[in-house]
Amino acid sequence: MATNKARWLPLALLCCQACAPHTPTPQLGPPSDPFAATVVRVRYVMGSMLKIAVDAPESQWIELLIDEAFSRAQALDKLLSNYDQQSALSRFNREGSVQSAMVPPGLYACLRLSKEYSRQTDGAFDITVGALVLLHRRTATPKPEQLKAAIAGIGDKHLRLLAANRATMDHPQTQLDMGAIGKGFAVDAIIDLLKERRITSAFVDFGGSSFFGLGKPRGLAGWPVALGSGQTVALVDRALSSSNSQHTGKNDALEFHIIDPRSGQLVNAKRFVAVTAHTATQSEVWSTALVVDPSLAELAKRVGVRIEALRTDN
Repeated sequence: MATNKARWLPLALLCCQACAPHTPTPQLGPPSDPFAATVVRVRYVMGSMLKIAVDAPESQWIELLIDEAFSRAQALDKLLSNYDQQSALSRFNREGSVQSAMVPPGLYACLRLSKEYSRQTDGAFDITVGALVLLHRRTATPKPEQLKAAIAGIGDKHLRLLAANRATMDHPQTQLDMGAIGKGFAVDAIIDLLKERRITSAFVDFGGSSFFGLGKPRGLAGWPVALGSGQTVALVDRALSSSNSQHTGKNDALEFHIIDPRSGQLVNAKRFVAVTAHTATQSEVWSTALVVDPSLAELAKRVGVRIEALRTDN
C-alpha cells in the first residue's frame, strides 16, 4: 500500500529533513535547492492534511494569500461534509428527498458538475451512493435486500436540479456523498485563487492523493510526484489524482473501500490508478471511476484524461 501512495517529492524533503532524500527521474534534473524561496504551509482540512506551496519569497502578502486559500477549502468543507450535520449537503440530504430545497450557489455548482461526471463515466462515478456508503460502514456483509433497497436510489436521474439554486431528490433512498470528489473541488478553488492573484508557480497536495502543479518550480521541468515503483510524474498546469481500492482500516488491516455504484458492491480486486487531467475535480472523478471499472480507460483518454498508472490484480 505504501508503495502505491503518490507523494510530492519536494514537499517530503522540505517537511521532513530526517527522511532519506528522493532523487527525481533524470529528465527532471537534480533539485539544486530550487525550493529555497518556496513558502510551504500545512493544515488539517476535510479529514486530510492540505499542503500549499507557493514559489515566492516569504512576505505578509503571501501569508495572507495562503490563509485565504485554506479558508476556501474550509468553506467547501462546510458545504460538502457528510460528517457535519449542519453542512449544506447534510441539510439537503435531510430536506431534498421530501421537497425541493434551496441550496447555496457553491453546492449547486458542485451538484451540477457531479451529474455531468456521472454521465461521462457511465455511472462508475456517482455522488448518489450515500445510502450505500452508510450501509457498507454499518455492516461488513450487507444482505441482498439491503443492497437492493440502497441501489434503488442511485443514479443521477434521481438528483434533479431546478432553477434558482433549488434542487430535489425524487427517490426516498437517494442520499448524496461527495467523498470521491470534494478534495478535487477544493484543490481547484485554491488554484483559481492563486491564478487570480497572479501566482505563476505553486503546488497543492491534498491528502497525498490529489495534487496540482501550477507552472514550474525553478530548476525543474515540473512539480514531481512519485507514484511508486520508480515512477515519477512532473506536473505543469495539470492535476494528478490517485485512487487505491484498499486503504488501512481497523487494526491497521487493509480493507476494500471503493463502491461500484452500479452493483452496490465493494470493488474487491486490488487496483491502483493515477491519472492527470486539466482540473483536480476531473482527475479525482476519473481515478475513482477507473478503480471501479478499468475498461473505461479509452473513454477517459477521449475526454483528455491521461492514465499515468493502472495496476490491477484481479
